[in-house]
Amino acid sequence: MTIATMFCRKDAEGNIYLYDDELNIESLFIPKEIKEGDTGISSDRRIEYKIVSTKGTFESKSSVFNDCLVIWTIVVTPRYPGASFGPSPVFLECYYEGVGYVGSKPQDESGMTLLKWEISDH
Repeated sequence: MTIATMFCRKDAEGNIYLYDDELNIESLFIPKEIKEGDTGISSDRRIEYKIVSTKGTFESKSSVFNDCLVIWTIVVTPRYPGASFGPSPVFLECYYEGVGYVGSKPQDESGMTLLKWEISDH
């Protein structure tokens, strides 16, 4: 099983940023003001996104999260310059207020589920 860690923070205005610890860069991830249908591209220009729903539901074997933010995402450029890059699958990612990421799945397949979440002050 592959385990990945996401580092996110919310600023005083309510914008959410994603930190890439390998590249040591922070990107605006979810702007404060959003509505269904909004589209954008991450500030590192790697990922295109579209807000699919602000009232989605994510179900796993152990939990149900209602009123999730559901974001359609696709990687449009490789992580590292010069890296081989093929077509990227489209993902639907689910976020729950007060928790953050709760799960995602390729648009036409089964998904990944949150194993553990922590709030850190650093």
